[in-house]
Amino acid sequence: MGMARQPKYVPPGSTVEVTSKTIDDRMLLRPSRELNELFLGIVGKALSMYPVLLHAFVVMSNHYSMLLTTPNGRVLAAFMNYVNSRIAREAGRLAGWRARLWARRYRSIVVLDEAAMVERLRYIMAHGAKENLVWDPEQWPGAKSLPALIRSEVLHGTVYDRTGYCRARCKGKQVKLSQFAERYEVPLTPLPCWRDVSPGRYRELCRGILEDIRDETKKRFQREKVAPMGPRAVKKMDPLSRPKNPKRSPAPLCHTRSKAARDDFVHCLREFIGAYKEASRRYRNGDLGVVFPAHSFPPPGVFVLPAPGAS
Repeated sequence: MGMARQPKYVPPGSTVEVTSKTIDDRMLLRPSRELNELFLGIVGKALSMYPVLLHAFVVMSNHYSMLLTTPNGRVLAAFMNYVNSRIAREAGRLAGWRARLWARRYRSIVVLDEAAMVERLRYIMAHGAKENLVWDPEQWPGAKSLPALIRSEVLHGTVYDRTGYCRARCKGKQVKLSQFAERYEVPLTPLPCWRDVSPGRYRELCRGILEDIRDETKKRFQREKVAPMGPRAVKKMDPLSRPKNPKRSPAPLCHTRSKAARDDFVHCLREFIGAYKEASRRYRNGDLGVVFPAHSFPPPGVFVLPAPGAS
């Protein structure tokens, strides 16, 4: 069942893995001190605006991934709209890219159980090394949650009020962009399945995952005779370049190791899509009072033309 054009289905209180990819897989998110600072600031401000809990994240050169928990799909959509719109403007400005930055709307995949949550956390933590770009995930020069997960480092970033800056300039005021800088912390929340463990124990669990990643990566590099390009080379890549053979694989409907949980999710998903399509059909046929299924996004109101001769 293809999901590219289907309505998003995010049950209330879901933990989701969210990914946004750049257009043509271009390296428009290439790591730099400026982009790292801006990404952290934007995400930090978004977390202060919306009741989303962030568990882990990493920014690669052509995409970023987050693991988060959201009250519902509407909050997730608002959060992602703010993050992606601000990142598109800032990253495009840094790269000298004036066209569309994102390839498509963000992809969200619901994570259903404890094993899958830990698996997705591990997946995000392994970035950089798993792509054969650096020897160790800690060496990845892009913005990432790893320092906070294993050492409890406090992550901060900067976001600029460019609207206020432009207004001040238009009024003839002698101002600097730095005067409109806002600092935000990026708080991380433990995985729902580990919410009851102590902070020290949580760090131990994350460090254990990292050590496992390191061991596996070292063995794979030796077996495959891989020599990563390293962080310096990563930061020197042309942001407008793109990989010759980008990976293309279908996204799963959900993340879980339980067949029963997956079957139940797929059943609910099909019912949701069926109800949405039926409501959409009735809406297009003129039934403006039709009720769309809960946790969906109904079409916007129809613009009504005035009657002939009316002012």
